[in-house]
Amino acid sequence: MKIEQRNFAAATGWKQIESKHQGVFNPQIILVFGSRSLLENPKVLQEIQQFYPNARLIGCSTSGEIAGTTVNDNSVVATAVEFEKTNLSFAETQVNSPEDSFNAAIQLVEQLPYKGLRHVFVLSDGLNVNGTELVNGLRQHLPDNVHITGGLAGDGASFQSTCVVSGNSSG
Repeated sequence: MKIEQRNFAAATGWKQIESKHQGVFNPQIILVFGSRSLLENPKVLQEIQQFYPNARLIGCSTSGEIAGTTVNDNSVVATAVEFEKTNLSFAETQVNSPEDSFNAAIQLVEQLPYKGLRHVFVLSDGLNVNGTELVNGLRQHLPDNVHITGGLAGDGASFQSTCVVSGNSSG
């Protein structure tokens, strides 16, 4: 696995903070976490995509970003990952209310390939999703040997709106 991490702050722009690779780097995925206001700015996501044009962006808004060994607010952290032998699949669905959370999990599982599935990483809206029901739905419909990790998007201390990044847009 090869990794590169960049941090963005409005005052300083983009800075590369970590690079654990040599030679050709062609990441399949960029994990993007940051403040909602920055992630909702299309320019920020476009710049990340320009750094890594062949990679899929996934992430969400947070209540603090970890970059290297520091925790920041009002920033974006983009961690690009190139896997040597791992196949990635992506699924997404819309959740309109907390009551939809269990069924949303079923919709996600139906989009995933079962053959070779080892791990599911889930990011979800932090205000309109019942995280317990989402996990219950995943657990009941995934094989027992599949691990689940992820989290709910944050909005600092505001609790007004969160966003999830999928592809090159946030919503």
